[in-house]
Amino acid sequence: ATEVIGDLAPLIAAHPPLAPSRRSPEETVVVQYSSGSSGRPKRVPRTHRQLRAEVEAYVTATEMSADDTVFCAIPLFHTSASDAACW
Repeated sequence: ATEVIGDLAPLIAAHPPLAPSRRSPEETVVVQYSSGSSGRPKRVPRTHRQLRAEVEAYVTATEMSADDTVFCAIPLFHTSASDAACW
C-alpha cells in the first residue's frame, strides 16, 4: 500500500539534520557509470572537489541565489538529477 504523507513538519522535527563531517576534497563521493559511447560502459568515481566545482559553475552561470528554488523533473537516478540535489 502507498502511504501519503501530508504534513512533513513532525517528521522533520523528529529527525534533526546530522552535523556535517569533514571529508577530503579528493575523496570519492559517488560512483557513476558512463553510457559506453566510446566502448563498454565504465565506472567513473566522482570526488567532492569535482561535484563542488560543477555546482559552483552552475550557480555562477545561472546567477542562482539562496532565494531560488530548483524544480527537478529528471528521475533521481539520472546524473543530472543527483547533481541538482547539491544545488
